[in-house]
Amino acid sequence: MATEFICTINKTGADYDWVDDWVAAVQSDFTSAQTRVYAVSSVSGTVADGATVTGSINGYTATVRHVNVSGTSPRQVLVYHDTASETFANNEVLSDGGDPENTITLTSTAGDTDDTTIAVLEFYDDNGHYDDYNCTVTGSTTSATNYIKLTAPVGERHNFDDTGATLDYTGGLFGRDLLRIEDAHVTIEWLNFTNTGNATSALFCTSDYLTIQYNYIHDIASTAIECGASWTYVGVYRVHHNLIHNCSSGMWIGGWEHRGHLIYNNIIYDCTGNGIYLNHADPNYNYGYCANNTVYSCDNVGITDYYNAYHVINNISYDNATFDFDYTVNVVNPANNGETGYNFSKDDTADDVGIGNINGDTDGKVPDFVSGTLPPGIDLHLDVDSDAIGAGTDLSSLFTVDFDGATRYTWDIGADEHVYRIYTSGNYASLPTDDADLETSYSYSDEDDVTTDNGVRVAQTADGEYAIHQFKNEVGTASSITFNCNLQSDLSTVTQPMVLQIYNYNSTTWETLDTENTVGANTDFTLTGNIPDMTNYVSSGWCTCRVYQLGVA
Repeated sequence: MATEFICTINKTGADYDWVDDWVAAVQSDFTSAQTRVYAVSSVSGTVADGATVTGSINGYTATVRHVNVSGTSPRQVLVYHDTASETFANNEVLSDGGDPENTITLTSTAGDTDDTTIAVLEFYDDNGHYDDYNCTVTGSTTSATNYIKLTAPVGERHNFDDTGATLDYTGGLFGRDLLRIEDAHVTIEWLNFTNTGNATSALFCTSDYLTIQYNYIHDIASTAIECGASWTYVGVYRVHHNLIHNCSSGMWIGGWEHRGHLIYNNIIYDCTGNGIYLNHADPNYNYGYCANNTVYSCDNVGITDYYNAYHVINNISYDNATFDFDYTVNVVNPANNGETGYNFSKDDTADDVGIGNINGDTDGKVPDFVSGTLPPGIDLHLDVDSDAIGAGTDLSSLFTVDFDGATRYTWDIGADEHVYRIYTSGNYASLPTDDADLETSYSYSDEDDVTTDNGVRVAQTADGEYAIHQFKNEVGTASSITFNCNLQSDLSTVTQPMVLQIYNYNSTTWETLDTENTVGANTDFTLTGNIPDMTNYVSSGWCTCRVYQLGVA
């Protein structure tokens, strides 16, 4: 079993002030059973990084990598054992060889499992932005099970705005990257990268098997994410759910024999260079997928696929200055050309390769983005009339959600899957007074069953509580609506009436539209809603209704 060994930085009472100090302390062969994590009951005195400790039960010795200060409860200690078999036991006391008065007491369950290591560094924003450059993760041996993760804990994460744990180099030196990744199997997530000085890249990566996800990267003097610059590695990159804007370039993904990459659900806009540049030196390989990304208004090319060696599918690349798409067809080994298609451009470049493409100028179609909420005043979610809706192809074998985590049903082009409805259900002791989503989300098949007259019903049970189905629908600027709700219950409505309500956003109360109290159990009936004036019943284009019945205990 692999256990996260968590250290903190840029936090009041943090483990380390600098990333490089954390790397120097904990770097190890995390794949080895000699590197172990133990839960700590108490610490007496101070056991320094690098100290040799001896166990009180079997007399085994080990080198302490670090005893964490915060981030976990109970605290943890990371050690490197002399041999893999000489592990510590429950309740064992570890004494510092340099000063036996400094001890670590393990918990009563610390030795019950073989806890190999996932090394985690959690960034906080307690002391303002973390201000450093060329922070380098290097020197450890890792695997898919025993990896390294740099993250921000819940509560310290951005909301894709300029908040949360932030890396920001404010100095004037050129050619400095914020974070450099040289170890394989590293995850970088939920961090805010910016540059008020002269940092070159936010992330400069020269290693294998990297996951770069949920980061907000903006105002970087060079490329936001640069991977594969060494040309020698063959690992896999997962780069997804990142928001990038106002950088020199968005992404540069390269390497010699990199294969199996998955670059998806990223939003990139207003870069002074390229949006996504997929660079390959060897035409004899297919490199992976670049799918469902949105690239908008960059000053050079939106998406470049050198050698056409990626499957470039379901991307919006729109209104970029030079080209929206640029494919260099693989004439050396045409069999390795990517299966490209279902892309959306403003110019005609989407149609250069593949099928199912949309060319905005020629076809008279637009992606029709929403505007006004993402910084700096751009929202690249799809509006209700977007021609990208339903125009993509199903890639559910690779991923199933969009940029916001919404399930992809119709497979829109771009990073956003437009949501027309949010249907939820649940059982509650009392009726909710607001329009918050209920505890259980409908599946796609549930939504299909409810919105079509196919004879299949979606059930919600309750025992002495209210059984509730809630329906949020996008109605746009509709001035009035009428709808029917076909229902059935295994309880008689004579004793337990069924009620249809709508939420009034002006009074913030639920109002009853229709009630059934005459139909027996297991009998079909219909409740009808008729709202001639929608003024009080719409918020940001959405209307919310619910049906409920009190179950019998």
